[in-house]
Amino acid sequence: MSEVNLWKWLKPYLPQGHYSRVESPDTSPGIPDVQYRITKADGFIELKDARSKNPLIPFPDVDKGLHISQLNWIRDQITFGGIVWVVARVGPLIYWIPGKNAPAFNGATMKRFKYLSTYVHGDKPDTRKLKQLLEGDF
Repeated sequence: MSEVNLWKWLKPYLPQGHYSRVESPDTSPGIPDVQYRITKADGFIELKDARSKNPLIPFPDVDKGLHISQLNWIRDQITFGGIVWVVARVGPLIYWIPGKNAPAFNGATMKRFKYLSTYVHGDKPDTRKLKQLLEGDF
């Protein structure tokens, strides 16, 4: 599954709101893939999809994981109170990692991914939990 397909799969499970796919590396390097606004909050979602179905280290470096520009952007957004999620698909599982944990994303083992995540699910996420996450209530 690509990041585009991950988004198409995920979108129906998200709470009602306004979601915009952002693909603008030339005008705003590092900005996450999706900007959202729901009733109580707005924020960003960076989508990542591991190329391997079950790698020991799914995103080993800045080439396959979060790029330096993304890490910097997420850090700056979090510094000023923004909400950012890194949503990473690895095999059958999807990990919701809060932006504050983004610096530990690259090179993390599967065990560490579970620790970094606020929520992990398979093909049927809890829609109430997703609403809480996106609103920053976690």
